[in-house]
Amino acid sequence: MKQPNTTLQSWEEIVGRYQGTERNDSHIIVHLEELSPLSFPLGSSEASILEEELEDVESGTKVGILRSDMPEKPLLVRVVKENQDEGGERDS
Repeated sequence: MKQPNTTLQSWEEIVGRYQGTERNDSHIIVHLEELSPLSFPLGSSEASILEEELEDVESGTKVGILRSDMPEKPLLVRVVKENQDEGGERDS
């Protein structure tokens, strides 16, 4: 059974282990381990950002993809350090 694609609202982030990127006739699709695929139409600024930012990321690397409300940069992509807590408290 095909999983529905994940959508992100403004300032929502999805974090997971990168499993690869694929293209079909109309979309770029990002696969993150244990999460529904994330897809954007080919030719969109989101698709261009994902292709550029994830080009050199190795499979299994933990990444975060954040949807912003900035027209010039609608997605922010980051590599998550393995010892970095997600939303956790920082040591003082």
